Amino acid sequence: MSGAARRGWPMLAFALLLATNLAGVAAAAPLRTPSPGTGVYHGLSVNGRFTLGEERSDDGPELAEAIAAVDVKYTPATSWSFTVTVLRVERTAKGRDRRETRLSGLGDVKLSGKYRFFRQLGRWRDRQAAFGFGVELPTGARRTLAADAALPLSLREAVQPGSDSTDFFADLSYQQARGRHVQAAAVGYRRNGEGDGYRFGDEARLDLDAEAIVLPRKYEVPGHEVFALIEASLVHRGSDELHGARVPGTSRTELLLAPGLEYVATEQLALGISAAVPVVAHVDDDGLASRWQLLVEARYAF
Repeated sequence: MSGAARRGWPMLAFALLLATNLAGVAAAAPLRTPSPGTGVYHGLSVNGRFTLGEERSDDGPELAEAIAAVDVKYTPATSWSFTVTVLRVERTAKGRDRRETRLSGLGDVKLSGKYRFFRQLGRWRDRQAAFGFGVELPTGARRTLAADAALPLSLREAVQPGSDSTDFFADLSYQQARGRHVQAAAVGYRRNGEGDGYRFGDEARLDLDAEAIVLPRKYEVPGHEVFALIEASLVHRGSDELHGARVPGTSRTELLLAPGLEYVATEQLALGISAAVPVVAHVDDDGLASRWQLLVEARYAF
C-alpha cells in the first residue's frame, strides 16, 4: 500500500453513517451482503468504507487495490432510499517482469435506489425484503497505458480507476432478526457496458449473512451491541470481451468467506470490520484469483 493511501484513506474511510435502532430488535446491518433496510425513517445518512484487496495469478501478474468510498443516502419514506456513491481508488498492477504500474484517482460515480416491498415487525422480531437497482457512470479517471506483453490487456483495464463504461446492477435482498440473531440473503446481477471496445464480464452473485449479539451478555434493551458476523459470497464473473471477442483468463467463480465484527455505538453510529478469503475458486488459466480483502466501515445518521 502506498504512503498516500496510508496517510489519507483511513481518515476518509471512517466517514460516518447510519445505525438505526428498531424497537425491541437487534439493529445491525450486514457489512457485505445487501440489506433491505432503508435506514432512517426520513432524512440523510452517510456511510464510509475503506477496502484493501489483492488478486494474483499463478503465472505471475498481480493486482492490489485500496478504495475509499463515501455513500450519501436520502430516505424520503420508510419504503424508499436513494444513494450517491463516490470513490477514491488506487490500484497497483505487476506484470510477469515484476514491474509496477500504479494508477490512482476518482472512481466511477454510482447512483442507486432501493424499494422495500415487505416489512413485518413484532416483539423482538423484524422481517423485511427489498429490491435494489442502480447505474454506475463512466466518470472515473483513465490513463493511457502502452501495450506491454508483461502486463496483459485485462490487467491494463483492471488497474484503471474508472471503467469507461455505463454499468447496470440489481439485487433482491431479505433479512430477518429475532432477539440476538440476524440472518440475511441477497441475489444480484451486474450488467457491464462497453468502453472503447472493452467490456468487463457480467457478474452474478449470491450473498449470505448470519449475525449474533456477543456483547452485552445479558441483552434486555437494544443499544451498544457488539455483533459477530459470518458472511459468504458465491460470485461468478463472465469473460471480458474486446470488440465482442472473448478475452482469455478473465472468467472466474469463487466462494468467499468473511468473518467480521460490528459495534452499534449509539442510535446514530455503527462501526464494522470484515476480512474475506476464498475457500473455493475456479479461475481461467493465467487468470487473477482473489487472495484476501479487508473492509472497514462506519455508518452515521443525521
